[in-house]
Amino acid sequence: RSVHYALALKMADLNNLLGDIHSDEEDAPLATLQHQADDDNDRERLDLPPALAEAARKQYQTATPEKESEEGEEEDGIEEDPDYAQLKRLWKQEMNTPELMTHDTETIGLFLELLEGQEETIDKLPSRMDSNLAPLLQSIYKMDADRVRFMLTDMTRARLDKLEAHPLYMREMVDRMSEQEIDYLKEYGQLTERHLRRTVLDHLPKDAWKKLDEPEMIDTPNLDQFVFCKVLETVEIDNHDAQGNDDDDDEDGIQEHKAGSCLIARYSAIRDLVLKGKIEMLL
Repeated sequence: RSVHYALALKMADLNNLLGDIHSDEEDAPLATLQHQADDDNDRERLDLPPALAEAARKQYQTATPEKESEEGEEEDGIEEDPDYAQLKRLWKQEMNTPELMTHDTETIGLFLELLEGQEETIDKLPSRMDSNLAPLLQSIYKMDADRVRFMLTDMTRARLDKLEAHPLYMREMVDRMSEQEIDYLKEYGQLTERHLRRTVLDHLPKDAWKKLDEPEMIDTPNLDQFVFCKVLETVEIDNHDAQGNDDDDDEDGIQEHKAGSCLIARYSAIRDLVLKGKIEMLL
């Protein structure tokens, strides 16, 4: 909450700054920035971070309400970057589902590449624009980088926890893992087997320990736990399994939920809908 409060204060200060920039022609930072852009054509153009772009968009909407109203309801607010929205969705899904979700190599790889050059970009800001505006942009760039780094780290930690909690079960889920995760699972499995052999398995009757590898002996995630989720498309959820009712003619267990509905449901009942992207997890 303190982080969100600090962000709100920064956004308020940013809106005031943008208002001062657009209010008159006496504001030197904007004139200096424009002059530098005109004189230095060889310099790389800056892409403003989402937080600054959002503040600029809101300031423009306040100044030109008539034009915004003519463009339709989609222009009422700034559109979130689709790649960043996908990263947040992956993070929420991984943190709130009991099973391992599919690894999105493309999205995660994109943000890892962006983070690699982020520190260099932050260091170069003072030399590329007015000294009065550079500290503000540096703080916004750093805040965005820290937010992305937190989600990537938290998501990776959650995935590794799932691999370590059910290593034998995860052998059937390699299609959802990255190459690094597959290597980690192999090494973790070898270390676990070596430890169990020395402490337990070598002291059991010959071949008796192999029965531990039978399907009913393998520990699996609890897919019947309840989760908090949001419906993205109108769906029908079959609760027959949850109610222990195997009568196919009984329609009482099938419920329709419209898009936008928030539910507390058994994960096993919505599992397929989650994997299809029709339902997303909520924190």
